[in-house]
Amino acid sequence: MRVVLIILFFFLGIKIPAQEEQVEPLFKALKVAKHDTVKLGLRCRIGILEPILRLPYWDSILYEANKKGYKYYEALALNGLGTVYDEIDEGDTTRSFAAFNKAMKIFEDIGDRKEVAHSLHVIGYIYYDRGDVPISLVYYKKSLKIRQKIDFKAGIGESLNNIGFIYQSLGDISQALDYYHKAIKIFEEIGDKKNEAYLLNNIAFLYQGQGDTIKVLENYYKSLKISKEIDDKPGISGIYNNLSVIYQNRKDVTNALKYAMQSLSIRKEIGDKRGIAACLNNIGAAYEIRDDQNSGNYNEPLDYYMQAFEIRKMINDKSAIARSYSSIGLIYYKQKNYTKALAYAENGFKISKDLGFPGNISSTAKLLFKIYKQQNNVAKALEMHELFIFMKDSVNNEETRKSSVRKQFQYEYDKKVTADSVRTIEEKKTVALQLKQEKTQRYALYGGLMLVLIFAGFMFNRFKITQKQKIVIEQQKNIVEEKQKEIVDSITYAKRLQEAILPAEIFWSQNFKNGFFYYQPKDIVAGDFYWLEKIGDTVMFAVADCTGHGVPGALVSVVCSNALNRSVLEFGINDPGKILDKTRELVISTFEKSGEEVKDGMDISLCCLNTKTKELRWAGANNPIWYVSSDDMNIHEIKGDKQPIGKYAIQRPFTSHKVQLNKGDTIYLFTDGLADQFGGPKGKKFKYKMLKEILLANISRSMDDQKEVLEKAFNAWKGQLEQVDDVCVIGVRL
Repeated sequence: MRVVLIILFFFLGIKIPAQEEQVEPLFKALKVAKHDTVKLGLRCRIGILEPILRLPYWDSILYEANKKGYKYYEALALNGLGTVYDEIDEGDTTRSFAAFNKAMKIFEDIGDRKEVAHSLHVIGYIYYDRGDVPISLVYYKKSLKIRQKIDFKAGIGESLNNIGFIYQSLGDISQALDYYHKAIKIFEEIGDKKNEAYLLNNIAFLYQGQGDTIKVLENYYKSLKISKEIDDKPGISGIYNNLSVIYQNRKDVTNALKYAMQSLSIRKEIGDKRGIAACLNNIGAAYEIRDDQNSGNYNEPLDYYMQAFEIRKMINDKSAIARSYSSIGLIYYKQKNYTKALAYAENGFKISKDLGFPGNISSTAKLLFKIYKQQNNVAKALEMHELFIFMKDSVNNEETRKSSVRKQFQYEYDKKVTADSVRTIEEKKTVALQLKQEKTQRYALYGGLMLVLIFAGFMFNRFKITQKQKIVIEQQKNIVEEKQKEIVDSITYAKRLQEAILPAEIFWSQNFKNGFFYYQPKDIVAGDFYWLEKIGDTVMFAVADCTGHGVPGALVSVVCSNALNRSVLEFGINDPGKILDKTRELVISTFEKSGEEVKDGMDISLCCLNTKTKELRWAGANNPIWYVSSDDMNIHEIKGDKQPIGKYAIQRPFTSHKVQLNKGDTIYLFTDGLADQFGGPKGKKFKYKMLKEILLANISRSMDDQKEVLEKAFNAWKGQLEQVDDVCVIGVRL
């Protein structure tokens, strides 16, 4: 029987369920309101509570607030638009992020840190919903930090809960429990009964995964009691649904169906589609148990699973869709329809892997193992079985159990006392037998002693040989370590030489009051470098990626940097395209002196910025430039010529581009090291799309803050994996 997940309560920022009894009084108040700010405030509240009011509604609020200069309500309207964009754009976060970031900038300008934290929290939820868990965690923690500084208790509790939920999804039970208990203390302190009940429900689910039935029931009953006291129908229905799961695990079909039906009735009443799907799924699971026990045809559970599946697809609940695929696939497997079973199981497995949740992957891998085994596909069956065992261990391994709040000290003590008592009785029974056996054992001991002495002589001889070998190995090891130290010392000194070609930090800060450079070599020395020169009112700056990394890349970078300096300072060229032409000529000439064909060179993005007129001239070899206009807050891209600085089959003059920038615009140059880094929950590349989303999400922040966010995002994505290439990113705000 497939394990059925219990519903967790997950705070969704401004996505509040609509309730008619809440909205109706607001409409009445709006009719009699006279002041513009009161009207705008009521309309924003109605928009949050009524999801049927879409883009035109929020557009009209935004237009009126902007026209009359009400910044606070303008920001609220942008938040509303961001929520709508997130729901209708289906994966494209560009519009939603732009709206939320504009709102956040306004809140920062007017000093409303509470709303800034809320915007960060919502952006974190969107990242989570898209499967970008590490970035989501960064935003949740930034939001939590602000809420703690302003002592906003309800917001702190919300942030702690969502961070706990992410750790729970990733199988880190210790971290999840820690954040949940911190959150529940906050809600108890401020008397928030509703969220206190939700947290108890989440904690019960964690104990369910640990197999602690007593703690599960204890927390569910506490949660149910509080939910009934405050007449929280969503909370009551959620606990009924969870109790249904417990009875399913006990194979008690009658009670499982009873609680699932009670939960379904409430959720239909309040219009909770996600909850309705969960209840239908649990009803199907109960009927599946019944058919398992009675050798049924499984048509009834299949019907309920299909109903749940359709709703989940409609609301795009990816994790639940994966579970539905698995449930339906298992039914087809039991009906011996292995073709359909395989199709559903593979779809569920793909989504589960994309999301990176161990529990989903484990259950789907187990089903695929059964199907492949039935089809005699031995290789695939073995692969899925190994994955099932691995993912199951990652969720329920012994270390996870030890880190749980429920320590086992008392249990171990009681077990030891019982074992000691049993051992005493057994010892009394065996005394007589031991006395009888002593004589026989004595003779066996003498014989054994002789064998030990012979073996000891042999081992002593081997020990002497081993000692001689060890001395030789130690000598060789010392030689290797000494050589290695010499090599590392040489490379470390080479790093000092390479750093001499990089612009000094003080020279950088003198030319760019508002900018950053994020430089992270893969090894001690690097193939990437950044470059800066000033001639008159023109500041020339670039990022370059030379062939290779480490020592070879560093040697190439010295040649390329020198050629770039000569093109500007010796030959006096100030057009970016012609600078690259001359640099290519010098690099090729340098390498041709060896008499061998050397194809090394570099990719580069080169800017020539007039600091007075703000005119930007730019040229690139394989690398692009991104710039963000303060007018539309969107990233614009100019792509470089598809040829390197170096030997190439068909060499063409490099193209110079002109862009008129304004104060407040931002420029980004970068190499490919960050985008090519493998990591994240699925071990995939970081990619330029995520880099673009991070920059857009933080465009209103200072350049120092942007560098910090980039660095944290890169390190979180990389995790324990090796850095694959040098990383270099420059950001400049005019």
